[in-house]
Amino acid sequence: MNRLFSLAILLSAASLASAQPSMDGSLIGDEAFYGPALSVQNTKTGYGDAQNGDPVNGGGGSEIDQVFATVSGDRLYVLIAGNLEPNYNKLNVFIDSTAGGVNTINGASLPTGMDAFCCGQTDPSVDPGDGALQRLDGLTFDAGFTADRYLVFSNGFENVNARDSGGGAVDPDEPQLTFWAVNAHMADLTQGSAGAVQGLGYQLAHRGLPNPLRTPFDYNQNGQIDAADYTVWRDSLNDEGDSAADGNNDGVVDQIDYDNWANNYGKSTGLSGTAYAPQNGSEQISEKLLSAESFPGLNQGDLIDKNYAMGDGGCTNNEGDGCVAEELEFALDAAADEVNNGSNHRGYLNTADLRMAFDNSNTQGVAGSGSLPWATDGADNPADVTTGLEFSIPLSELGNPAGQIKLMAFIGNGSFDYMSNQFSGAGLQDANLDQVLINAGGPPLGSLADIPGDQFVTITLPSLASAGAAAAPEPGAVILLAAGLVTGALTRRRAPSVAWPS
Repeated sequence: MNRLFSLAILLSAASLASAQPSMDGSLIGDEAFYGPALSVQNTKTGYGDAQNGDPVNGGGGSEIDQVFATVSGDRLYVLIAGNLEPNYNKLNVFIDSTAGGVNTINGASLPTGMDAFCCGQTDPSVDPGDGALQRLDGLTFDAGFTADRYLVFSNGFENVNARDSGGGAVDPDEPQLTFWAVNAHMADLTQGSAGAVQGLGYQLAHRGLPNPLRTPFDYNQNGQIDAADYTVWRDSLNDEGDSAADGNNDGVVDQIDYDNWANNYGKSTGLSGTAYAPQNGSEQISEKLLSAESFPGLNQGDLIDKNYAMGDGGCTNNEGDGCVAEELEFALDAAADEVNNGSNHRGYLNTADLRMAFDNSNTQGVAGSGSLPWATDGADNPADVTTGLEFSIPLSELGNPAGQIKLMAFIGNGSFDYMSNQFSGAGLQDANLDQVLINAGGPPLGSLADIPGDQFVTITLPSLASAGAAAAPEPGAVILLAAGLVTGALTRRRAPSVAWPS
């Protein structure tokens, strides 16, 4: 009986050791995993209010409502609940995980090229001394916060093959492809200007799903927009509610749905089909855009990078030949004969084993405001927001921390020279910071330490993690040990009980 009781304990330990959240950009189902929020917003957003509910194009607005984070196994998991407008607004995340790091961003002594395409450049080599850290020069964190790693997330409507290999006008043989993507970048701040900087990768669908977005006008969902879809539309005309023939998802099957079908006739909705970019912020359409065909070898939460594109993604060269979907070209390096990266390839490489997912569907949380008072009131409900940007990263990429991890997040504009009022931690209860804390046209007028409370959250590592990975058995080892106990219990049921050490 004692042996079976011990077996139950070991099986429970195996379950806990292997537990991890669904990487889908949502707290739902993972409440116990993450525990209570580490911070809840107290400031109305000065960056617009998303009101659409579409998981990709939320209709405008950026906000940080809640921050959740925990460590499980050998990874840090973070969920920043809120919205991020698909106009390349940046979710900036600084992590203090080891001794050292920087308390003030000094762009001259930190790596260049962080998210180097941020500022309208098609070729970052045009100004190799620029980047996110140079734009944020002068920013000083709270006392006791020294950043070791810097992550940036943004989303918007990208394009590839916009120009010919000579960098000239649009090439009719290589038409511009427009698509939505959410991307991630990372920089090491512990090695001065020699710190590693890398564009890690991107995803092409909400919730980290491994599917591209395709036209929603394939009403019979057979992978092709053809005459059979007209029959579905005709038989559903004037129907209201959830209908396969309501391509624009406005609640009724009407002439617009016919026109959309006719204008897209002949297109494929598989991987080889043409991307559909949901740029209309008034439509709640993205759930209908998911292709039924997923990318081979790609799982929910995985990033697309050039290794994937050149592997399971089928690409055979940096011109994009053989790619199973045109959007994969975005991950590739520029072709050798290109001038100023006319193809707009990005050379993504997920050197950090980052996983992520983004759900932009929130319509709750803090309201948008353009004037005082900025403090939240009864009209705001940030504690009810459960969707946003979720990511996980190995502790080894954070320097193998052995105590506490501090995380500071804020939203800023696409060119890193304007800061919003949406921060993690204690909150500002004030207007957008603009350029007040950075060296842009003049010296900073203060620091985050001048704002009451800490604008960061603290994650405490489990005791086993702080003792080192060798102190805890791998989940597989625990399961094998449990299996051995099962065998022992079944074949030696009359054996004496084992006195396990306490």
